[in-house]
Amino acid sequence: IEEQVENYIFLQNYYPPGVPYDVFDTIKGRLEYQYSDDYTLKRTLLEGQVDCYFRVKKYDQPEIPSDILFKIKRRFEQQHPDEYFLQFSFIKEQVESYIFLQNYEPHRVPYRVLRTVKEQLESEYPNDYLMQKAIIEKQIKSHLSLLKKTSPSDD
Repeated sequence: IEEQVENYIFLQNYYPPGVPYDVFDTIKGRLEYQYSDDYTLKRTLLEGQVDCYFRVKKYDQPEIPSDILFKIKRRFEQQHPDEYFLQFSFIKEQVESYIFLQNYEPHRVPYRVLRTVKEQLESEYPNDYLMQKAIIEKQIKSHLSLLKKTSPSDD
């Protein structure tokens, strides 16, 4: 009970500098509604959301063009406007997938095959780099498997 009381008092007095009041009130209000009597969980989740709010706002990745990063961030800000943990997680996954795709050059796959697959995926899944990465890995694995089955064996 002491921990719950301590966390209740913390939540009554907590306001992180640098977070707009409306953003903080929205985060805190949602947690109030969802976890009305669990002050320890509310504190943990509130501090996590605030941390992710700052991470999303400051997130930068010099390895990708700024317009691509802007589109990625905007997409998840629109899809999950008050869920900063989700925004940060999805943004990070998309950025890592974009970088992977830019550097992906599997051995034994002709450039034209790789380029065709990449172009097709860019067309089918624009700005969804995680999906492109998952599918290209699967397609290249299938391509290499076919090559292995059709190449003469070394008997």
